[in-house]
Amino acid sequence: MTALLEGAVSSLWQNFTIGLARVLLVYAFAVVTVAGLGNVTGVVVAALLVSTLRTLAVFYFPELELLVIYIAVIAVLLLKPSGLFTRHERRV
Repeated sequence: MTALLEGAVSSLWQNFTIGLARVLLVYAFAVVTVAGLGNVTGVVVAALLVSTLRTLAVFYFPELELLVIYIAVIAVLLLKPSGLFTRHERRV
């Protein structure tokens, strides 16, 4: 459902081409990795974080656009492997 909404909203400013999935897959992977699984609010915050990092990288270092995203993903995986916004359940 969220992917459907995102696709509808992004179609307003982005053209759909054959290789688009390859480009968007990197950003989707980064957002899910940073957020962690099982938390929709974390995905929204992680998407804002990744898009802000990408915008800053494009503005200051355009040639390092994807590298900055991968560095952020690696940093999150090193510091908190389960993601930044995961909820830990207590099991009895």
